[in-house]
Amino acid sequence: MTRTRVPRPVCGPPRPAFPEARSRPPSRGRARRLELRIAVLPALLGLATGMALAADSDMPPSQVFEAELCREFSHPWQPVRVAGASGDLALTVPEGAGSGEAFRGAADGRAWFELPVPATGTYELWFRVQWHGNCSNSLGVSWDRDGDGAVLTSHSMQAWHWLSAGRRRLAAGTTRLEVTNREDGVWFDQVALLPAGSGKPGGMLPATTPWVPAAPWMPSAALAIGGCDRGGEALPPTDYLLHHERKRALPLLPLPVRVVQPGTETPLDVWVRWNRDPGGPAECSFETDAPLTLTPSDGLRLDPGDGPLVCRRVLLRAHPSMPRGPACLRCRLLTADGFEQVREVLLLRPYRWRVSRSFRLNPRAGLDQGAERDRALLRDLSGESAGIEWREVPADAITPFGLLDMRAAVSRRNYSLAYAATRLETVAGPHLVDIQHDDWIRVWIDGREVFGSERCAPATATRHVVAVSLGAGEHDLVVKSCQVKSYWEFGVVVHPPGDDGRGVVPGPAEAAP
Repeated sequence: MTRTRVPRPVCGPPRPAFPEARSRPPSRGRARRLELRIAVLPALLGLATGMALAADSDMPPSQVFEAELCREFSHPWQPVRVAGASGDLALTVPEGAGSGEAFRGAADGRAWFELPVPATGTYELWFRVQWHGNCSNSLGVSWDRDGDGAVLTSHSMQAWHWLSAGRRRLAAGTTRLEVTNREDGVWFDQVALLPAGSGKPGGMLPATTPWVPAAPWMPSAALAIGGCDRGGEALPPTDYLLHHERKRALPLLPLPVRVVQPGTETPLDVWVRWNRDPGGPAECSFETDAPLTLTPSDGLRLDPGDGPLVCRRVLLRAHPSMPRGPACLRCRLLTADGFEQVREVLLLRPYRWRVSRSFRLNPRAGLDQGAERDRALLRDLSGESAGIEWREVPADAITPFGLLDMRAAVSRRNYSLAYAATRLETVAGPHLVDIQHDDWIRVWIDGREVFGSERCAPATATRHVVAVSLGAGEHDLVVKSCQVKSYWEFGVVVHPPGDDGRGVVPGPAEAAP
């Protein structure tokens, strides 16, 4: 901790911040030096102006691009409508989606550009950004494949502003730019390639190149599926402990997640960006085995005349017969030039969770504290012998990413632990238990521990996938979740036999202990 020295109060009237200067007539020497300065100043100004004009004549032209019209991007980047952005559109990594290291090894969140360089010269690269959260304030930038690149950061929160990524001598042609997700809760509006020395831009700039001509191998249109625009709670910096260390666990799910509930309409945004003009019409259809109603029911027909970037909203409504747990929705785009693209969305009907009250957590005692209470609860899930009274979790305690927000369901107090329980109905066979958490967690199925972790990363989600064998019928799932500080969320999804976690498990699942 840094101690700040507070000055003692001083008696008497306060001193002015800028005291008035004493006036006195200049000496003869001072007057002579002043005359020389006055005589030389216009000449210097004229010389500087001439140099500036000469430099201006050699300056390469400026280039400004819209972020949402990048060549390609991967989850969790997605377009978003936001006031104050150019054209009211930007790219975002929604708050709560997960930072870059959480997606490492799969789709770690990249948006890349091929920017035209109209003339050889020295350029400065500028980004118009807004840090929408209360602590997330950085992007990763790689320019012309310069290794790990650099971190673009500032302390201006909740306001649009321009940041420089440095200067570089570029030859006429193209330059490649990659913007990576380093933290969630960020908005990215424009990128500008300006002549070096032209100064910091002010406000939004008119786009000079809305879109770079597509490569021959690219389809005439590209499909992207938007998840939630704004997800998790943006915690204040005093409660936020940021961890940027590399992880050993699995990367987070590289798919958009939409939580669906019977009787409630869930919006799904379908974005189509035209790579060529004219590109010809495109059709988007939807496929799922889940009992789900989609509006419109006959898919989407899109036309490039609607603009370079088109968004169409589809409404999802789960039928009451839809089983709790995961399902898959496939969005299929067929373009006029014969290309087909498929994007998957994980649909999640949340389990019916019950939670206990919060208990005090001793951060030095480890996950085994309260072991007697654990054993009593596992013997009798009514909770009476363990001193637990269950209460139902309200629907709004499930985050848009399908996690159970224990701050909303149980307590906002740091250094707490609580229990959550639900009942599953499964078929017989091998299952995958997909677990996501931030602080300590232990998971039991039918009284048997299948996973435990004392990893503590209060602002970074950690994911594990565990293989278990379950019989047909009902099974009791119990979770012991601990809160150190910052977010307090966890998610447990049980994938049935034949479901590999939607193809996002990059290696063999862990074996249950």
